[in-house]
Amino acid sequence: QSTWGGGPGGGGVQFPETEARGGPPDYVPQYYEEIAQSFAELLDAESDAGFTPVGNAHGVEIFRRKRPGTDLNVMKGRGIIDAPPDQVYELIKATERRGEWDVMYVEHEHVHTFNNYYRITRIGFEGMGPVTGRDIVVLTGARHMPDGTIYVI
Repeated sequence: QSTWGGGPGGGGVQFPETEARGGPPDYVPQYYEEIAQSFAELLDAESDAGFTPVGNAHGVEIFRRKRPGTDLNVMKGRGIIDAPPDQVYELIKATERRGEWDVMYVEHEHVHTFNNYYRITRIGFEGMGPVTGRDIVVLTGARHMPDGTIYVI
């Protein structure tokens, strides 16, 4: 097992090195450090420490704080989705359905798929105002915990 995160309160979360339901390792060895850092930041963002409320839209509270050591902001939203976690995860994971919930989405291409949990994807977005459209390339992944929690980066 690996312990990632912990934030100001310490402790962290124990992530099994294999899929919760058995099977091959669900981490990508060549990106292990990046994945570990992303999950640590995700777990740290569970706390409201350092976050400032910046709005509320469609029943979602929106918060912001500076990412330590950078000029970048960390954004998080908190709300209730009336659906089981597995259904929400399947919608987020299905990049081809992103247009159902992201009005800026244009297209995507899966550059590389490592396994059922991690892949590299290029996503194209429309421009807004004077800004032209943008493409981003992201490493996305998930951890399924034995208690049913699903962490997504």
